[in-house]
This record gives sequence, structure tokens and C-alpha cells, in this order.
Amino acid sequence: MSVESARAQKTILLFIYVFVNTLFVWKYGSPYFSNQIIAPVLYVIASAIILWVILSPGINIVLSPAGYRILYITFTFVATILLVILMFQYDPGKIGVGRYPAMYDWITKLFNGEFPYDSATRPSGLPFLFVMAIPFYLLGDVGLFQIFSFLVFAGILYYNFRGSYKTSLRLLILLLISPIFIFEVVVRSELFSNMVMVLLYLTICEKYLSKDKLYLQIILGLLGGLLLSTRSIVLVILFFYFIWKFRNSNINPFITVLSLLFGFIITLIPFVIWNYDYFINHGPMAVQALYAPQWFIVLSIILSFIWAIRIKRLHQIYFASAGILFLIVLGATILYIVRFGLTESILYDKFDISYYCFPLPFVLMSLGAATERSNTSKPLP
Repeated sequence: MSVESARAQKTILLFIYVFVNTLFVWKYGSPYFSNQIIAPVLYVIASAIILWVILSPGINIVLSPAGYRILYITFTFVATILLVILMFQYDPGKIGVGRYPAMYDWITKLFNGEFPYDSATRPSGLPFLFVMAIPFYLLGDVGLFQIFSFLVFAGILYYNFRGSYKTSLRLLILLLISPIFIFEVVVRSELFSNMVMVLLYLTICEKYLSKDKLYLQIILGLLGGLLLSTRSIVLVILFFYFIWKFRNSNINPFITVLSLLFGFIITLIPFVIWNYDYFINHGPMAVQALYAPQWFIVLSIILSFIWAIRIKRLHQIYFASAGILFLIVLGATILYIVRFGLTESILYDKFDISYYCFPLPFVLMSLGAATERSNTSKPLP
């Protein structure tokens, strides 16, 4: 990737970052001003200044690599404590956001031997999404899943940008000053966490997926299937990664895909057997289908495939994932605006703008790679 291409990608990623957070500030900040436009305008101005300060190569803290590592680890630890404190300042039962109740209710029903999808909260997640949250439910609060995912994301940044810890630190700061992420923590949502687990999976695959070890292809294929059993949108990310991987390595595509499908199907079978009619007609697939018509889903898959076959480097997968997730949510938003109007869709509750949190981890990962490349001549993987 040329320096010019890296700078172009950086511009696009910064646009997505600002757009997503501005939309969020517009919805939740406008009630505090006499004019609805004041909050988003102030945020755009403030974010432009903050982004320049954080990302400018001329503004730097001079430390040794060891000093940056210590600073990064200390910063992550302190930020984690502050996020936990912030989260416990709010009672999820008094917040009008349905993600925490949906997850809590699903797991509670499962443990009580009741069909978990037969719920007034209408959970949209596939089974493994809730399975991932069970350890935190047992710890006393499923919101801890979000705190855990923050630590995982900090670890992913540390690993992927270990040659430049200041880049990791800058990206982590961008996450912590993102209003939509802070909202995710406060309401104990799992959208960001879901995508971080996918990002962790890609990182693990890059380290361990080997043509010489068939058992790892099977295990990682199974894990991919489990992650696909969180939300259908994960499919496009796996699409990008495995099409690129099959073209650039000698791993067995048949074994990997078969393992992935098995991992996905095995999580659905118990619920299909338990209550076939309800799971098929009112379960997560039916709920997710409410957000977009079939033609839109087909169009998204076609666009993903076209984009996937053009990917040549690993860092392009992060950019493609950020781009396609943003475009899918934006497209769904536009469909709602056409149907219900701008005010009803954005400022009220016709469309859930929290879905814009999906691209955030990939935006930051790709932004780190693009920033490094635009500031230096270092090659990217």
C-alpha cells in the first residue's frame, strides 16, 4: 500500500469514526440544547481538534520502547478501573435500552430450563453470543463482558502494534473518548464485544492457522462457526478473511469451511429441536431480518464478495470489514429514513443507531495501520 493510499484510507476511517459518534451525539445530546444542530456541530469541531492532537506525528511523548510499554499497560489498567466504576454508576433496569435485559433474560431462562428465545425482549443474537456472556452472568453482571472485551481489544492493539506502542496508546485513547463506546459500557451492551471477539479470532488465526497442522484448521474452523453463531453480520468478516487466506496459503478450504459450518450448525440444533416453530418464525434470524429486506441482504453479500476478491494484504481485511459494516448499517438506516423519516429513525427509536458500534474495532485497527504507513515507509502485513 502506497503512502497516498494509506492517507486516503486514513481519511475514510476518520470520517467513519466522526460520523458514527456525531450521529450518536446528535441523538442523545440534542435534547440539552435549544437547537438540535448545536450538539453535533460542537462535537465535530471538538473531535477535529482532538483527533489532530492525538494523531499528529509532530505531537509526541519521548519515551523508550520499555517506557511506552509501561505507560500503555498502566493506562489500560487505570482505564479499566474507571470503566468499571462508570458502569456501576447506572442501574441497567432503569435505562431504556433492551440489550442488557435481552441477554440477562436469555441466560436466566436457559438456566431455568425454559426456551430462551420465547421472551418479551425478543433477543436478536444467535446462541453463542449469549454463551460467551455466561461467565460474566455467573460473576454477577453480564456488563462485565464489555469490560473484558475492552481488555481484549487493548491486548490486540498491544500485539499488533508492538513495534510502535505509541500507536496502540493513541488508538486506545480514541476508543475511550468515543461517545458510542462509552454508551455501550453504560448500558451494558454487547455489540462492541461481539466484534472484538471476531477481531481476536482473526488475530489467533493469523498466528496459528497453518497448512501443516490439520487439527488447527479443524479447531479454528469450529471456532469460526461458533462466532458466526453470534450474529449473521459476522459472515461478511469471515468472508473477507477466508477468501484472502485460501488464495494466499495452502490450507485446506474444504476442511476449514466444513468445520466452520459444523461449529455453526451444532449451536442451532438444540434450539431447533427444542421449539422448531418458534425458533424459525420468531427466533434470532426472524428478528434480524426485520432490519433489512432480502434484496438488501443479497446485495450486501454480493458487494462483500466483490470486495473480498480484491483483498491482497491482511491490513486490507480490517479496512474492508470497517467499510462493509459501516455501509450495511448506513444502508439499513437509509431504508428506515425513507420509510419513517429522519427524525423518527434517528432521534427517536425506529432505528437502533447503536449498530454503528459494529465497525468501531475495525476502524481503529485499520486506522492504526494506515497511520503507521502514512507517517513512515514501513511495509504493512
